[in-house]
Amino acid sequence: MTTVFSQAVLNEARFLGGTSSFDQNGRSSRVGVEHPTGTFGGNVLASQNRGETRFQFVDNVTFQTGDHTFKVGADVTRSRTRVETGFNRSGSFIYGTTRGSSRATATGSTTPT
Repeated sequence: MTTVFSQAVLNEARFLGGTSSFDQNGRSSRVGVEHPTGTFGGNVLASQNRGETRFQFVDNVTFQTGDHTFKVGADVTRSRTRVETGFNRSGSFIYGTTRGSSRATATGSTTPT
């Protein structure tokens, strides 16, 4: 909303209210493998669920004095963000080298047999 108080004073006000969401669910239950030649197997970031609620108020006043124009204002935002992630729920095998060793380091919930 723009309000003209006089030839020398102008006020601009805006309000925003909104929500957004991003949900991504991985369906893999496979164990992940990290190897110097590549990464394959399960998805280490199995799910991502995010949501945001935002309220914003902006108010600016522009005024003119002689040959000068001034603009002052405020921008106030309240944002609530929800983030839920499931990391590596099936575990991973991490190989640090391709030289002669078949041993792996297990992380997460999976134990090598």
